[in-house]
Amino acid sequence: MSANRQQYIGLILAGGRGTRAGGADKGLIQYEGRALIEYSIDALRPFCDPIFINCNRNRDLYAQYGLPLVSDPDDSFPGPLRALAQLLPSLPTGHLITLPCDSPGISAQHIQQLVDANRQQPGKWIYATAGDRDHPLHAILPAELIPELITHVNTTGEVRLMRALAHFPHMSVEFEGDPMLNMNRPGN
Repeated sequence: MSANRQQYIGLILAGGRGTRAGGADKGLIQYEGRALIEYSIDALRPFCDPIFINCNRNRDLYAQYGLPLVSDPDDSFPGPLRALAQLLPSLPTGHLITLPCDSPGISAQHIQQLVDANRQQPGKWIYATAGDRDHPLHAILPAELIPELITHVNTTGEVRLMRALAHFPHMSVEFEGDPMLNMNRPGN
C-alpha cells in the first residue's frame, strides 16, 4: 500500500544541542559516507510533501537539501517535546510524521509500517518500538491531536515525551529486528 504524499507532512528534528554527540550537530555527522539527516529524508520522501527540517545551527548546510527549514522560536534548546509544541503552529495542517535526524537504520519500509497503523487506528499517536525501547519521535501525529498536544504541553509544562504521550490515544508499532534508530555519537 502506498501513501498519499499529500496526506502527510514530514518533520525531521535536527535542532538539538548534540550533547550526547559531544556537541556535534547530529544531523550532519557522517555515517557510511552520508550525513545522518539524509537517511531520514530518504525514509520520508515517498510519504511526505512537504518535508521540513527543524534546525537551530548550521542552517546554511541544511539549506543545501532544498527543504524548508524551521527553527525553534528561541535559543533555549527546550528539548524535543517542547520544541515540537512550539513548531507545530507554524507548520501546515495535516497528519505529521516526525523523525529524529540521527536514525540511519530508518527506511521507507519502517515509515510504511507507521502509515499502515495510522490507517488502521486513525486518531492515535502512532510511534515505533524496537529492541524493547520506545521511540516516540519516530511517529505519526494525527492532525486532530496536534492542537491538544500543543495545549497540553503549554499548560502543563511537560517535557517528557512518554508522559505526554500517555495523555493521548496511542499505539506502538514494533519495527522488526533492531534497526539503528538513534545514533548519539560519531562511530556509534
